[in-house]
Amino acid sequence: MNINMEQNINEQELNTSSELNVYTYGAPAISIEELCKKEFPPQQWIVENIFARSTINQLSAPPNNWKTWVTLHLALCIARGEKVFDKFPTEQKGVLIVNEEDPEYLLKERFIALQNEINNLPIYIHTERGIKLEDYIVEELIVEMKEKKLEVVILDSLSVLHVAEENSAKDMGVVFDQMKKFTREGMTVIFTNHHRKRPRQGGTKDDIQEQTRGSTVINAVPAGHITCEEKKDGDKISLIIRQAKLKSAKKLNPFIVSVQEEGGKIGFVFEGEYEDGADAATKLRERIYEIINGSDRWLGVADLKEATSRSEKPIRDQLAVLVKDKQIQREQRSVLRKRGEIVSDGSGAAGLYFRIQPEKEAAT
Repeated sequence: MNINMEQNINEQELNTSSELNVYTYGAPAISIEELCKKEFPPQQWIVENIFARSTINQLSAPPNNWKTWVTLHLALCIARGEKVFDKFPTEQKGVLIVNEEDPEYLLKERFIALQNEINNLPIYIHTERGIKLEDYIVEELIVEMKEKKLEVVILDSLSVLHVAEENSAKDMGVVFDQMKKFTREGMTVIFTNHHRKRPRQGGTKDDIQEQTRGSTVINAVPAGHITCEEKKDGDKISLIIRQAKLKSAKKLNPFIVSVQEEGGKIGFVFEGEYEDGADAATKLRERIYEIINGSDRWLGVADLKEATSRSEKPIRDQLAVLVKDKQIQREQRSVLRKRGEIVSDGSGAAGLYFRIQPEKEAAT
């Protein structure tokens, strides 16, 4: 039996066993009328608005930009059914991690840093075992995932999980055919990839989806693709997450995630949409001014964090500018309560903010 015939038979067997498939391999084409009469379930997500269920997905970044950290965070959140970046809901599923780049001791250290409680989590790990995306290995992984009731596989990273020529569309097409064996079983694939060192054309900057190494097939096949970029501001580290591709819904705007390090523990927290430099500060200042001027009560930083989905520091920075420019006023909560003013919920002597009233503006 030749390889193509054997592959066709294997694919037919896989399709027959999958309840999620809407076709049978080798079946005749259906008419447009039949297609439009078909009923499909609502879109199901592994990570809401980021990775759809039963699809191939990519997480790419330059070297040393937190790719593996983020994949481990994804695994923990999916295994627990918790929100990724404390923002995006997940569907609770068991996870298999295939990591061919990092030794076991390093993954152990990172898991412990990311999670206080790791007992009884449905996460299983293959690390540095020479795994490649080839027929018999993928079939064994699928059998193992079924036995352990795992439905998400994380592959870290693509470049070391095959022996194909990465710039060849034909060769990489064969690699992705192996990934599709997982999705035909209703499983979700998330793989990591590196960005190229230089843009395709000198003196230009690649489109976000064209920053990855290798053939264009690598970007064409995945249903979802996010990129990760480290941003440092003094001792503060943040990650800029950009959605390069999403077939199942409208793409999210770029957003920023803070890396919170305390007591040897690391966490990732959504901080809101990302905008570059001065433009972002101006927009935040305008939004704060709009909120305060539209309020009938004195507002605190906590109120503005909730209203803008931004973190405390940039809000305080823009409040200071608005007060200095006499566009808003600031008073202590305790003073305001003694005066009988309407203030936001809370206690203590924290500063609260309100619009400049005409009589006060005239008096100054």
